[in-house]
Amino acid sequence: MNMPDIAAAIRGGLIQQDRLLKLATPLGENALAVQRAVGRSRIGRDYSFTLDVMSTDGGLELKKLIAQPATLWIQQADKSYRPVSGYIYTVRRLGANGGITTYQIELRAWMHVLRFRRDQKIWIDKHVDEIISEVLDMHPEARGRYRFALSQPLPSRSYTRQSETDWDFVHRLMESEGLFACWEQAGDGKSHTLVITDNLQTCAPLSPETVRFYRAGASSETDAFTQWSGTRTLQSVTLSTRTFDYKNPSVSTNPKGTNVPTMAGQGALPDQLEVYEYTGAYTYLDQSRGDHLTKVRMEEWESQAKRFHAAGGVRGIDAGRRFTLSDHPEHDRDPADQREFATIEVAWWIENNLPVSSDGPHFPHGLGPELERIRARYQGASALQVPHGDGSVGFYLVEVEAQRASVPYRSPFEHRKPEMHLETAIVVGPRGEEVYTDELNRIRVQFVWDRVNPGDENASCWVRVVQSDSGGGYGGVHMPRIGEEVLIDYVGGDCDRPLA
Repeated sequence: MNMPDIAAAIRGGLIQQDRLLKLATPLGENALAVQRAVGRSRIGRDYSFTLDVMSTDGGLELKKLIAQPATLWIQQADKSYRPVSGYIYTVRRLGANGGITTYQIELRAWMHVLRFRRDQKIWIDKHVDEIISEVLDMHPEARGRYRFALSQPLPSRSYTRQSETDWDFVHRLMESEGLFACWEQAGDGKSHTLVITDNLQTCAPLSPETVRFYRAGASSETDAFTQWSGTRTLQSVTLSTRTFDYKNPSVSTNPKGTNVPTMAGQGALPDQLEVYEYTGAYTYLDQSRGDHLTKVRMEEWESQAKRFHAAGGVRGIDAGRRFTLSDHPEHDRDPADQREFATIEVAWWIENNLPVSSDGPHFPHGLGPELERIRARYQGASALQVPHGDGSVGFYLVEVEAQRASVPYRSPFEHRKPEMHLETAIVVGPRGEEVYTDELNRIRVQFVWDRVNPGDENASCWVRVVQSDSGGGYGGVHMPRIGEEVLIDYVGGDCDRPLA
């Protein structure tokens, strides 16, 4: 088609009929036609698709699309469509040619909005799932669009502070408890749901669940992997930790400690590769809690120790999906559970099978050059070609990182606690009292930044008070009075361990 014919097809709503990619936006089902798409999704994170789209409207107001819902539809091997819903967070006008204007939009999961809200807040005696729910519910896009699927209940935390973006805070809490998330798309393409879990088996399997392997060039089979390789990486073999409980300084089990070795069957690993960490004051109350937290860290390393990388034309693949690999010359000899894999990360490179010449203009920031490089790398792979009835030929490629589904997955510990500095706070307590302490002479404070708590005895956790000279059988104490200002520091810089 020439450009006037393409413009007429867009205006008539025919350009997206039976195509590899379709797009629905608030502008209408056929207002924008996708030319190219590059996407990425990772388990435990969000997903994004960058789309080059064509329109007959050269004066589109970009702000009309910002933060608006949209759905990308990807045609499957059986000609059905899989939806990828999201919100538009970036819109760019690339250029115009022959009555067609090309725009670029970035489509992301609703979780992206968590990056744009930062808060200062504390929670006392709350479970992690309660805290995460409260933060997510601050965002209308998230309400009713997440759920927990946990194999065991989460313990209550005596004190938890946020001093970062909602994105960093939620991911930090999830990582510390061994939680991760995968996404579920509604069949009508109107919503997507975050499933927060601690078990890979909770994430939905790929449909169909079996993926065949074909040697590159040996077949034109679609919906298969044409490349498959494995990678093993050296990791530490032992994790040892220690914590200290100031409430019981003379107990024989204080300091508490944990020691967790890595799983067997990973080769002749050097025994000295131990990581020893002092995790901070009173990190865990009992041994079982400490063992669990240490095991979560070890499982993160074990997950990264062996990964598999694949490429092909599998249409329904997404991060978190489980699949069984078949017809592979090596893995077919493995037991059934060793042939089941879970996708960790997926990258897409797609060129729609539109009747548009690939020799058209490449605008700055457009996806054309990137798609050309990818197509050149996989030149001759007929399984990646997607023809249309009108003779147009598209291109569909996924590159996948996976691990065996039998190995527990834990998200990398990428979100650390914020760096803390000296702060000021006001001593608080019940109305009418001058001094308010517990049996350990700890106090409650109202932080000057706190805009939520009313300034009573529930404004913070119990905070230890530094004394100039005290010990067993000598010294003295000075207790700050209600209404006095105190300086707050943090043990080891830990935002959850304040000290006055």
